[in-house]
Amino acid sequence: MLYRFFLRRKSLLPVKTAFFLLFSSCLLSSVQTASALESFRFLNQQRINAQSPSAMAPLGDDNFAIHDNETDELLFLSSDYELLKRLPLTTALGPKYKGIDVLEFNFELRELYALDSRSRIVFVFSTNGELIRKIDLNIKKPVSISKATSMAIDASDRLYIGDSGRGDIKVFNLQGVFLYTIHKPSLSLDSAPPKMEISGMAIHSDGKISILDTKDDTIVTFSRPGTLIQTRNLDGKIKKLKRLILTDSNEYISFDSKLQKIFKWDMQGRLAALLGTKGKGRGKFSKLEDIILTTNGSLVALDSKLQEIQIFEYLENPARYLSGKTPRPAFNLTYEREAKFDKQLVSMLSNGMVLFNQMKQFVIVRRDGIDTLVQHPEFKDVSASSLMDDRWFFFDRSRRKVYAFDARTQQFLFEFGGRGRSDGSLDDVSRILPTDNKTLFLADVDDTKIQIFSTDGIFSTRFGNRGSQAPEDISKIDDAAFYHGKLAVLDNGRDVVHTFDSDGKFVRNIHYMIPEEKARLTALDIDPNDFMLVLDKNLSRIFVLNENGETPFRFGSAGTRSMDWAGAERIYIDENGSLQIFIPGTPNRIAYYTLITPGPIARVETALDTSDWQVAKDQLLPYINARDEESAPTGYRRAMILAMKGDSMSDVAFLSKSQRQKIRSYLHKELKKTPDDTVIRIALVRNLHKNGDIKDALVLLHNGIEKHPDPRLNTLASTYEGSMAQLGLDKSVIGFEDIKIPKIYAALYQNYYDHPVIEVTIRNNGGETAARGLVKF
Repeated sequence: MLYRFFLRRKSLLPVKTAFFLLFSSCLLSSVQTASALESFRFLNQQRINAQSPSAMAPLGDDNFAIHDNETDELLFLSSDYELLKRLPLTTALGPKYKGIDVLEFNFELRELYALDSRSRIVFVFSTNGELIRKIDLNIKKPVSISKATSMAIDASDRLYIGDSGRGDIKVFNLQGVFLYTIHKPSLSLDSAPPKMEISGMAIHSDGKISILDTKDDTIVTFSRPGTLIQTRNLDGKIKKLKRLILTDSNEYISFDSKLQKIFKWDMQGRLAALLGTKGKGRGKFSKLEDIILTTNGSLVALDSKLQEIQIFEYLENPARYLSGKTPRPAFNLTYEREAKFDKQLVSMLSNGMVLFNQMKQFVIVRRDGIDTLVQHPEFKDVSASSLMDDRWFFFDRSRRKVYAFDARTQQFLFEFGGRGRSDGSLDDVSRILPTDNKTLFLADVDDTKIQIFSTDGIFSTRFGNRGSQAPEDISKIDDAAFYHGKLAVLDNGRDVVHTFDSDGKFVRNIHYMIPEEKARLTALDIDPNDFMLVLDKNLSRIFVLNENGETPFRFGSAGTRSMDWAGAERIYIDENGSLQIFIPGTPNRIAYYTLITPGPIARVETALDTSDWQVAKDQLLPYINARDEESAPTGYRRAMILAMKGDSMSDVAFLSKSQRQKIRSYLHKELKKTPDDTVIRIALVRNLHKNGDIKDALVLLHNGIEKHPDPRLNTLASTYEGSMAQLGLDKSVIGFEDIKIPKIYAALYQNYYDHPVIEVTIRNNGGETAARGLVKF
């Protein structure tokens, strides 16, 4: 029998008496407020085969996972509590593994995240217990993680780590790239931010994050970028709260590990429901260790001492897990890869780089994987370059001259500059910036001048005053780039970006507001949506600035991971949002990222996420209908990838056959230039699979796996091979692995007939031997 009890408020008299309610004969709950508490029902009690269960997470479909601290195993259980798999973690995770402290489930990606706070690594598993990847959180600058005690996951590429040692939250993307820190605002300019005692975190459907702060038993809510929104005190007698769950009805659930009680509050912190007491039996707990909500609205409580779980449900206001994906962040970042090289970097290109061989003193132009040598007898220390109107311009720091070459023939054309103090002489040029009106802007660091030349090397004018008094004074030229048609000069000494028009007339200063202290900004570039990117060499950070100098986004860290850097010197971002960061060392490195900022491409990303196919297609049409990349709006490469993605995802006609073929052809050419680009490969593979070309998709996957291994490719290959086996198509999958064709001379056709010179490598990626075949050209 189910009993309900209601309290009615009488005038202004406070109600202090404790009432105890008995549900289903032995479920105990205490009421301490003057309003009616929600009733609930006991559903089940189940012993689990774990010696010391310590953490729990839902897995979707009402399955769940439990960590056994005694045996150090992950237990995967069905909705009927049947043990599906027992995974020994010590052998599965390797020597760096030290133990699991928190489990969380990503409903969108259907991945289980296990936080090892001592090694500062998050291990990511599939729902059947296969290790997918590791997210290394060991960063050194600008801050490190002191003591990770809680974790929350936003499927829209945010990973929140509660650092109880420093009393704040470290925010990463789901690859482990460090973004920023969230903390309470300082009480004064000279004081440090108040520390929070973080015992749980929960993500709202709009991307906000709520923190359970047990220092004063409050729930603190921040915006996604980290702005404090509100703080709510929690009703009820509380001793030690753990875990925070946000329901789909906007209520909070937590439990008290001292009192052995489970609390439920509304958004204002008012107590809505309370269940549990110490003891044995239904509704009683000996050692509450964790709680979860399932997708069907059941509340599951884990008792580590009794080695059991109890299941309940709320009646008046059913609580279900808030698993919906939040809106895509306005700024999105993906780490792609790194490149290592031993030559001196001159400049970075969208499809390669310019290097200088100091031993042999010649320039190497590396584009699409092909090296072209440029030589001159006076080359000694080439440090800057630029390409304009099929001419290469190289500045030699030792000679203090600019040398011009034909970009097609590498023939020397002319030189200009040289030592001296007269007009047209140069000192140390850090940037050569071409303009639309056939001129070159040279940022001369030593002279604190911007010098303007024609593309024929004829001096025009120069401007720039060394100083720090007048608004236009430049204390030092740290870097320069074109911004909204104006020349932007980074001046770290004055914390400003100066802007000048094409004639050198001062326009205005943009005073930037960098949130971190001790910043040393040394490089500047402009992204396709006109955001300024500045590099902080001291703290290993990239700050994204808007036109008011505000910092809506930032990322980067120093450490030993491939996505970390220390002492970076230059940055470069192309029209597709491909960002390169140069880190000198032995060897030198370039870290590659894709940065998406608010603009047409970002709107396409958001539309695809929300299955708004028409909006996505409307935004993509200018790119799709462009004759080629040169005539298309900026961001063409990224737009083509998204068009392929939309065509694969949509359940309506997204691309025509001719559009699909055109985009596939373009992406295949891009993949040939950069065969390690997994993003393009996966976009092509999924589109081939969607349109029934499973064999072609597998060939493309296996080529990628052999040349550039990536766990994502292995997962897709395994899935597609399973599909082929079910369809009986896995007998043979023939693919051309390589084709080598030397120069062919028509006059020797008879000799070729007798002695073939074309070499074709064919591989069978299927399960059975293929029949004999003939290759025809």
